[in-house]
Amino acid sequence: MAILDRHTRGASTDPTELIISSVQPDRDHALLTVTGGLGSAATAELAQRVEGLLVGGARYLVVDLSQAQGMHPEVITLLSATGRRLMADRGWLKLSGIGPAVLEELDEASLPDLFALYQAAVARSGPNGARSRGTAQHCVA
Repeated sequence: MAILDRHTRGASTDPTELIISSVQPDRDHALLTVTGGLGSAATAELAQRVEGLLVGGARYLVVDLSQAQGMHPEVITLLSATGRRLMADRGWLKLSGIGPAVLEELDEASLPDLFALYQAAVARSGPNGARSRGTAQHCVA
């Protein structure tokens, strides 16, 4: 049974409006889709959503950023901490759809955050960093 959840701030049609959707098809797996601006105000909402998924048992999390616009440094820190937390629990974080706007923000990321996000973006998983089989850009292993 899948649990689908969608959260928006307001009802505007602004393309920078933050929309966070998640689906958890089973206890261990979850997909989080982020649309709109990932500014500093988005960090708390995103952190709350991620925490809810992890408390709900998700150990394998895919974050789709293909519709995200920019990324505040606090969001980078949140995602890298989430990746480290999941790896400690023998899970993984995978990032999908990292576009030019998000890549620009990564120029300012700290090295530990950058390495954690790099591992998530190239679909490395497991404590030894072994690459998952079939790791296309939008593939969930």
